[in-house]
Amino acid sequence: MYGILLPTNDTKWFHAQLEGTMEGQVVLLFKLLFENSRDIQIKAKNTVDWVGTKPCCSSPVSFEAGTVLDIAIIHTSLLYLIYVNNVYCCDFTNYIPYDYANSFHVHGSIALYEISF
Repeated sequence: MYGILLPTNDTKWFHAQLEGTMEGQVVLLFKLLFENSRDIQIKAKNTVDWVGTKPCCSSPVSFEAGTVLDIAIIHTSLLYLIYVNNVYCCDFTNYIPYDYANSFHVHGSIALYEISF
């Protein structure tokens, strides 16, 4: 298992690629420090469109400048559960194709990040 957080072509997006995860495992935990007050969105991609449920996935959530976010992605048999600062945020189903089911994006003005898994 490994996690990678990389900038995409759009510098506002960071891409977290998850592979080889086991059920119930925290597959990626990372910190984001926002240098400016910004809205963020956490999204998963399938072959048709961006998908997600609950407020912080389907629409942006605002954070003050200097906010540090602890984001955890937990793999279960049916869902990827997303927690932000230890609070349930949203989930993504596992039935979308494998190539896309493990792709998550976080949108925001990111000053630094840390990854642990």
